[in-house]
Amino acid sequence: MDEISKIDENVVNSEITRLVREIKAVRDELDELTELEETLKSELIDRFKSENIDNYEGAGVTVDLVEAKIENRLDTKRLKEEDPDLYQKYLHPVERREHLRFRKTD
Repeated sequence: MDEISKIDENVVNSEITRLVREIKAVRDELDELTELEETLKSELIDRFKSENIDNYEGAGVTVDLVEAKIENRLDTKRLKEEDPDLYQKYLHPVERREHLRFRKTD
């Protein structure tokens, strides 16, 4: 590899590193904000229940308290293990758009 190619590769790698670091910083901030959101939601649910309120409208939003419930869902992992032919019969292709996957390493 000649000297110019090495320089170009370093520039590309440093730009990728910069972008990845920026995305990681945003994701870290999102994690913190999501945690804060969940805490605030929990407090709001407690307040709704203590005040016997089902909904709130104001501050540019409408908030409805949706009660917990049990839903029936198909256990696809078990179906695949116990009856793979039936599982295959009902599979259908779904196109997923190109994306990046991030995993925390620290």
